[in-house]
Amino acid sequence: MSVVVAVKSSMSNLTALHEAMSRLDEVWAGVGDSGELSREQLVVVSASIGVLRRRLDAVHVSVAACIARESRAELGAGSLAKQQGFRSPATLIAAATGVSRGEASRLVRVGEATAPRSDLLGARLPARYPLVSAALDAGVLGAPAAAVIIAALDRCRVVAGVERIAEGERMLVEKAAGLALDGVRMLVVRVEAWLDPDGVEPREEERRGRRALSLFERDGMVHLNAVLDVETAAPVVTAIRGFV
Repeated sequence: MSVVVAVKSSMSNLTALHEAMSRLDEVWAGVGDSGELSREQLVVVSASIGVLRRRLDAVHVSVAACIARESRAELGAGSLAKQQGFRSPATLIAAATGVSRGEASRLVRVGEATAPRSDLLGARLPARYPLVSAALDAGVLGAPAAAVIIAALDRCRVVAGVERIAEGERMLVEKAAGLALDGVRMLVVRVEAWLDPDGVEPREEERRGRRALSLFERDGMVHLNAVLDVETAAPVVTAIRGFV
């Protein structure tokens, strides 16, 4: 039963991916390259690329989780990754896609946290984070945002309990839609503080205590060095990017 459900989900994700690609083809129709796009077309094309990327993420995390399952340690020499000449599923994925091993590991974690599960008797169980899973499948969240949300929920899972984690997942998924990754990180900080105030506050104080900024001029050049926590850095990064 769980295998059938997984296949149907993958087919649905592929259908959505094809639809997103078709939409990009449609809005790009009649234009040779991006330099010929009007301002209005650039906005629509950029949005279409965002949808396409999130749709691809939904497929990618599902495949990454399956690769990890077929490469689990108990399979020994029968591990898929080892048969392909790699030490771990993350290194296999990283080599195939050109991402870092850390990013490949995050894809696996997102895939495992959002994939359907089954108990010892084979009965179907929901994903560990079903709302994140649904948001990925719907193209609302991309893999990077999902990874940030899942990591925060995992950190608080034992302390907060099942009900508060479910509520935290709901809040994060609802409010993360349409946010840049920096915005998702800021949102996660606030929700994590609600889920585990005793754990987050000391970590936040430690991060704030490590903030530093040096600014000086030498040989006609201004030297700027900063170490900032994510929340403090977000408006600074936004301003610099806007200026550049």
